[in-house]
Amino acid sequence: MIAPFVVLIEGLGAILYQGAKTTPWWEGTHDKAFWAYLQLLVVPVAIAIGATAINWMQSERARKAEDAQQERDRVAEEASRQRELEVADRRAQADALQAYLDKMGQLLLDKNRPLRQSGTDSEVSILARAQTLTMLTRLDAKGKRSVL
Repeated sequence: MIAPFVVLIEGLGAILYQGAKTTPWWEGTHDKAFWAYLQLLVVPVAIAIGATAINWMQSERARKAEDAQQERDRVAEEASRQRELEVADRRAQADALQAYLDKMGQLLLDKNRPLRQSGTDSEVSILARAQTLTMLTRLDAKGKRSVL
């Protein structure tokens, strides 16, 4: 970034130095010193370096702002994805709970072998207990309260 300025300054310095050494007497500059020409370049070079530095700082600030915005967007997307997963999980639990309640309702209302009238060791009772225990492992605290 600074290398082009250095090359430019060296080139201008070489031209001025050669010009000061080879200037004919009729142009009226043969008595000027090389440093007098060099002083003319100090202000433009300082302005060029300052403008380049300011430009670099602004681009760096813009890059950092863009990186920060991308990070905020990524965090927002992650939070949105997390909320969607939670909603999908709650929906799946609600569906599973509803299916469980429907199955238990069928077992309770079965005319041939109702769950209410079966003993604790009957097949219907064992099936209902297994489905209940399985359901309890899949549900959160609110769903478990509903089952119990």
